Amino acid sequence: MNEHIEQPMTARAELAAAVRALPERMGWWLVPASLLFWIVLWPIALVAAVVWLVARSRRLRRLQPPVDRRIARLLRWYPAGWRERYGDEFAALLRDTIEDGRGGLRLSLDVARAGLVAHTEDGGRDRMLAGILLAMGWISLFPQGLVPLVMQLTGVPARSWYLALYLPQPLQWLTAVAMVVLGLTLLVAGLRITARRTPARRRSPVH
Repeated sequence: MNEHIEQPMTARAELAAAVRALPERMGWWLVPASLLFWIVLWPIALVAAVVWLVARSRRLRRLQPPVDRRIARLLRWYPAGWRERYGDEFAALLRDTIEDGRGGLRLSLDVARAGLVAHTEDGGRDRMLAGILLAMGWISLFPQGLVPLVMQLTGVPARSWYLALYLPQPLQWLTAVAMVVLGLTLLVAGLRITARRTPARRRSPVH
């Protein structure tokens, strides 16, 4: 029994020793490496993904006739639920309007204004709020909460962009735990808003 207990403890101690030895092996390179990842590499990867998605969307749009592309752009002003219910009828109306020569700037402005109103009525504020809560909850829970706790347990001296590690020693644990609690609270709130909207969308009638 004692052997089974000592083996996990030994493995944990070896892992902690390896993590503590990482700053000694890398030296002062650990701090710029962390900054390079969070400030340069991660944003570049995000921008590259967005650029790829935009380029792919443009390639797909080029395969459509100009009128169809215009109608598709105008329909995107409306929420997905609205498009599922009225998209085909509205697309036909837009096509007739454009073919009659009334598809100028005024049409785009009217569609954009009506689309924003439809987003508000369809719960766009709830979706935005849920997205903000989930994003802030993830940042608070993992990078600002769990990661500093692990670094405190393992004795890694690098502070990088972790807020808790820049505070005095007595406040570091308290701040990291507070970030974990805050992150969990925000994530739960965001998930509750998302879950509340999903059944409502499924129950909404399709006309």
